[in-house]
Amino acid sequence: MTLRLVEPVGRGASSVVWRATWGGRPVAAKVLDGRIPLDEALVELDAGALALPLAFVRTLEVTQHEGSWVVLREWVEGEPVDQLIARRGPAPAEVVRAVLAAVARPMAQAWATNGLVHGDLKPANLLVDREGVVRIADLGLAGWTGRDPSNGGTPGYAAPERFVGGHGAPAEVYALGCIAAELLTGRPFGPCGAHELAQRRRQRALDADLREVGAPRPLADTILRALGWCPSDRPTWEEWTGLQEVPELLAWWAGDGVGAEAEARCART
Repeated sequence: MTLRLVEPVGRGASSVVWRATWGGRPVAAKVLDGRIPLDEALVELDAGALALPLAFVRTLEVTQHEGSWVVLREWVEGEPVDQLIARRGPAPAEVVRAVLAAVARPMAQAWATNGLVHGDLKPANLLVDREGVVRIADLGLAGWTGRDPSNGGTPGYAAPERFVGGHGAPAEVYALGCIAAELLTGRPFGPCGAHELAQRRRQRALDADLREVGAPRPLADTILRALGWCPSDRPTWEEWTGLQEVPELLAWWAGDGVGAEAEARCART
């Protein structure tokens, strides 16, 4: 089938994501640079063959285009959470709870069913679609039962154990805690490394920031636990899956607050 790149909608360290058509259907095309070997490009396709919840953005195919490997994903009309934070600033606590629940539920299911870890949970890889549904994108660094996750990922959302080769569900909870903190404060924070003292300093600084923005104490406390140095001290997925989702509030947030007919931005998948 013919692939036609329409316009770039996002950039990463080693790829450019395009809005594209593939055989006439709309897709997101992640065009990899020459440093990425084919076996890494195929990780997303292999992950797509697993029985994953519908919240995960589906990988359709890996193909070549003008000498580059291209990962084709389903096209999602929506906006990535990092762009929402940049555009709207700090999010209400209700939105943060909704995002925590919307990500924790499919991640908990994927972990229970396939032992799957995403490997690169961050705001840029979470999309809010037109219906206010949160979608999880980019499984290029994923691991699951029988396959170790990549050692890559984005340092600012990496749990301490990832810097020494460890991974698992607690590291994913850590990343989601970072996302929640960024949503509440409107500010990202840099990587911390594998040192306990630095991690505890980070928690104290974040606690001060959360108090400054008036975050509800129970929510702030669970986020601070998520960013704990010791994996066993962090919340489980189940502590967040029971939080209430507020789709209409997410839809308002993604729609510039100008009504249901507001045009959602293109997805940066």
